[in-house]
Amino acid sequence: MHTIESMSSPAPQSKAMAEKITVTGEREVQSAFDALGRDVSDLAETHRRAAELVIPGASRRSPRRTGALAASWRAEATKIAGGVVSGVPYAGPVEYGRPGMAGARMVADTIAEQSDAIVAEYDAGITERGKRRGFRTD
Repeated sequence: MHTIESMSSPAPQSKAMAEKITVTGEREVQSAFDALGRDVSDLAETHRRAAELVIPGASRRSPRRTGALAASWRAEATKIAGGVVSGVPYAGPVEYGRPGMAGARMVADTIAEQSDAIVAEYDAGITERGKRRGFRTD
């Protein structure tokens, strides 16, 4: 149990009075937050699912000569980040442009289009981790 004392002034003319707040189960709460923090520090699967939402649109928006760029998009994820990558060497210049050529923005435009679904994926991933740790998520 931990007691916190604070000073507050309920009315401008009155003197400050001490309030006591008692927190019970502090260790359990701190332990649950620590566990949740460790759990959400590894969101690789959530990052991957969010990135996978972008692949169909990036492929659909890719300019086609051979179809190699459209077929090359894939999701990558680590504990702390996710992204959409391509193995073809010209993916960057096509996406972002180069002198004399505007970027096609296949990935950027798809992220903008899918932003609600991407946010929902992260919400679901973090909510699930909270539920596993006993937090109310409603």
